[in-house]
Formats: sequence, C-alpha cells, structure tokens
Amino acid sequence: MDALTVLGLTPPCDWDAVRSAYRSRLLASHPDTATVGASSEQTEAIVAAFRALRTLTADGAMPLPYQTVEDEGIGPMVLYARPGDVFARMCQAADEIGHLSYADRDANLLQVTIASDEWAPSQLTVELTAEGEVTTALFSLEALGVKPAPPIADVVHKLANQLKAPAAID
Repeated sequence: MDALTVLGLTPPCDWDAVRSAYRSRLLASHPDTATVGASSEQTEAIVAAFRALRTLTADGAMPLPYQTVEDEGIGPMVLYARPGDVFARMCQAADEIGHLSYADRDANLLQVTIASDEWAPSQLTVELTAEGEVTTALFSLEALGVKPAPPIADVVHKLANQLKAPAAID
C-alpha cells in the first residue's frame, strides 16, 4: 500500500494509472528533468515503489492490492483463481462453513444455511459480480429463528479462511 501512496494513487486503481503516475512523478522528481524540487531520494523511492508493485503483481498478471478496511474488521478479499473458478471456489468454501442450500451459476448467487453450537441458525447470501478480471462478493446475513444472527464479520472471516484452504478443483 505504501508503494501506491508513493506514486500518489489510492486503490482501487489499474495498471494504466500506475504507469501514468510513475512517469509523471519520475519526471517531476528526477534531477535531470525537474528544475524545482528535484531529489535523487525521491526518484529512488518512486522507482522502488514501481518495482515493488511489479513484483507483487507478477508484472501485472495479478490485480493491484486493495487497502483493508478496519472499521468492522472486514475488508476486500482478493481471491486469485481462474475466472471460471471463482464461483466454484466460493461454493466449495461456503459448503465448508454450513450447508450450501442454493446455488445459481447464471445469477452468481449462493445461499448457505449456517447452524452450529456457536451460532444461531442463519442464512448467508452471497452475490458475485464480475467486472473485468475482478469479482466482487456482496454478503448479507439474516437469522432463521428468534435468536439474532451472528456478526456478519465472523461469518465472512470463517468463509475467507476456507477460501485460503487448498482448492479441490485445482
């Protein structure tokens, strides 16, 4: 995340924005091209930030990082999978935290019934939306009885942990 800040960017951003920011910041700070405010330290930091982003994303093959939101303990979850495998991976992980009660690949919609000793019976609904190479998951949770549903952050974290487990489809 510091690399994006050095380049003057905030997530989400794409590689075109990174390249453009890199060039403009480099020209503005390089002692050979800038007349005011030139600094070799700034230039080194800009080059190091760009190289770090290239390394982190395998030269742009993987998405740029997103900053995690700490408000409720839930932030963007990045799942590196082939585009057709995101739905299958989410179904597999959802079935590990509860009972996958509904899955519609055409609508990219999953419903998971969750009941355990620690949680009241609840239903987690996951809606997947693909935009380019990024798939976003929207979560909602509702109680299935009189007891309140568990905190959604706890359920999503448990799902995230299952997504980190080795995939049976790989």
